[in-house]
This record gives sequence, C-alpha cells and structure tokens, in this order.
Amino acid sequence: MARLSPILPMHRAAEAALDRWGAPAAGPTAGPTAGPTAGQSPGQTPAHQAGEPIDFVQAYAPLELEYAVIRKSAGLVDSPQRSVVEVTGADRQAFLNRMMTQELKEWTLGAGLWRSARSFWLSRKGRIDADVRLLNLPDRVLIDADACAVGRLLQTLGDYVIADDVTLRDLTAALHRLELHGPGAAAALASVAARSLGGAPVGEIAPGGVSQVEIAGHSVIVERFDLTGEIGLHLTTPVQGAQAVYRALLALAAHNAPGHSGPNPRPLLRPIGWQAVNMARVEAGQAQYLIDFGPDTLPAETGLLDDRVSFTKGCYLGQEIVARMRSLGHPKRRLVCVRLEAQGDADVPLLPEAGAPVLVAPAAGDDADGQWVAAGAVTSATISPMLGRRPIALAMVGWAQVRDGLPVRVPALGSSDEPALLDGRIRTDLASLTRP
Repeated sequence: MARLSPILPMHRAAEAALDRWGAPAAGPTAGPTAGPTAGQSPGQTPAHQAGEPIDFVQAYAPLELEYAVIRKSAGLVDSPQRSVVEVTGADRQAFLNRMMTQELKEWTLGAGLWRSARSFWLSRKGRIDADVRLLNLPDRVLIDADACAVGRLLQTLGDYVIADDVTLRDLTAALHRLELHGPGAAAALASVAARSLGGAPVGEIAPGGVSQVEIAGHSVIVERFDLTGEIGLHLTTPVQGAQAVYRALLALAAHNAPGHSGPNPRPLLRPIGWQAVNMARVEAGQAQYLIDFGPDTLPAETGLLDDRVSFTKGCYLGQEIVARMRSLGHPKRRLVCVRLEAQGDADVPLLPEAGAPVLVAPAAGDDADGQWVAAGAVTSATISPMLGRRPIALAMVGWAQVRDGLPVRVPALGSSDEPALLDGRIRTDLASLTRP
C-alpha cells in the first residue's frame, strides 16, 4: 500500500479536512458535501485490496468554492491514493500490447511516444483486476493505478513475464502524484516549468499527451486526462521533490493570471480536495474503479468499452470472455447515469447514498399492488451545480433498464432521517449527465 503523502504535514498545518482512502465507511452521509460516494469511502469494495488506508484531503475550503475553482481557474490536488508501476526492457510495449485490452501496437513503432492510453487489466475470467493509464516514455512505460489495486496488478501481470525482456517495478514509494484540474491548469503549470525535458510544450498538451518538465529543480512527468470535464494534468514527481513542486504551484495563488496586466479577481490556483473533484467527475460521467465498478465487473458492464477496449487487436488475457459477451449482444447489467428531480421545498438538497436501490415500475401483471421494484443500485451521487443543484448519480442496473428516458425512483436522505423518493430518468451515455 502507498506510503504517507510527503505533502501531509502541509495539509495538517493548513487544517485541511482529511479522510482515509480504502478505509471502511464510518457511516452514511448525505448532502452535497458527502464523500466520494455518499456513505462509501473511496476504494472500499467487498474485494478491495487489503492494506493500510491512505490519508488524503477531502477539502480545504467550502465545497462550493473548491468546485468553482475547477470550473473557472485551476485546482491543485494531492493524490497519494495513486500508485505507479514502471515497465522497462526492450519488449515492454509488445508485452503490454499482448496483456492489456487497449491497442498499443503503434507504441512499438515509436508513433505512440509521449502518449498515454486508458486500458483494463483483466483476470483469466475476464473480470477487471485494474483500470489503468499507460504512459509511453522513451525508455520506459509507467502504469498509473489505484493504490488499492496495485498489489494485485503487480502480482498477476508479473506472472506472465516469462521469456520477455521486461522488468516490473513498484515505484509507489519513490514517485508521488499531484493533479491540476481546471481551464487554467495548463497555463498555471507552464508558468512554473523552468524548461521542457520532452514531449509537447506543457501549455499546449492535448488529451492523451505526455510531457516532461523541470519544476523547482525536479523532473516532473505530466499526463493530460480530463477527469472533471475540464483540463486535467496529472503530475508524477520524485517523492523527495514533491513538496518543492507543490509549493511552486501553490505560490501561484498570489500571482496574476498569465496575460493579465492587472490584479486577477480570483486566485489563479487554489489547493482543493477530493470532494470537489468527485463532484465534477460525476458530472463528467467519469466512472471510478473501486467505486462505480470493481474486480467483479466485466468490461461490458462499465459503459467504457469504447474508451478502454480494442476489438481489432490480437489476443490478450480475458479476450475470449470479452468477445463472447459482445457476440451475445449485451451483459446482464451495466453502469448508467441517472438525472433526478430536486425537491424544491427541501432545506438541504436530497442526495441518494451509495448502494441506494434504483426502483422501476413493475411490468404489467408482475406486481398486483403496484410497488416499484429494485433494478439496480447507486454507485456514486452528487449535487450538480451545472444543473442548478440537481441530484445526479451513476448506477449499476439490470440490462432491461439500460434504456434512455426510463423513469426511475431513488430513495434519498436530506435534513430528516426519513428517506424521500426522487423521480428521475436513465441516460445510457455516461458523458450525458449534464447535457440538455
């Protein structure tokens, strides 16, 4: 399991609200300031990787302020819950292409240099052992994964290194992860980067791009992945340089925005916590491993096939199950998004808890008393500022309910202990939660 964040003393000095990634949930919570999934701690699943929980920042300031930073400028996030595995050796790209669900053939030809790809690492039974991001660098490939899954990833992937010139190393203790989210993220990072060490200019980095820059005397690898729907830059820095890089970025809170001749009306950058990132990532329909799906999930159940799986590449571990599922037409269940109606007279916006049932009307003749029946469960939920504080959710439901516009009801808690039923409708495209 990952070590303590090197930034943790700074968080404590600033009296940030801390929580523990991978820890058992202390109890259900509700409202817009609830955790990653209301009532569920990050990384907590029935089969999550055993190990010590990881301290991380839930919030520095009120949630509304930190969320606004993501949408208007740039938020700086410490991410000790992310782990890094290094893959070296002459056969590294070819080996990963045979193992992962994503097509990486172009990486072996050099065309994919300084690029990243999102992929699943599957078990023999076709279940998702890890949801990963692969960064192709000139001399190595870095695998980004949740710290709660990295142990299983290393063990199972390492079992297939036989005659290949491939070496896997867990660099979790040597490298640290930071994130920048918001429309000003690239400009903020470019303003503190002393020089480029490779890849595209960091101020112009495109989605899926990877760069390397020097900040505060330390080499920092930068990958763009827009987790929140805004520019998202994920930084990999040596542990011994993490505080210096963090401080260099934090200093931007007192600076003017690039290109502005006068005082900036708001900070160019602000430290923020997971709550605001989680709110924005649910709005963006970005499902999170070990929260919205996990080791018991098939790729076809995630709604992420187009983003993580290639159906034109050669064999990989678990491919037979993936192909068979596609030939059958559909899985038994799938992750969808749900737009719910707000309760206008509620003092506190009502929000479903993680695990709350998604109810559908019974089919004709199935239920004489007309009771709505459970067809699935909420995995993540938040109050959406982009929809006027309307509750939204991601949910895993049965295949019969994977239909756009299907009416559903979801119990939610607000200022009272009595649950209220919120009406809503299903959307099958995870990215459509905030679209008209």
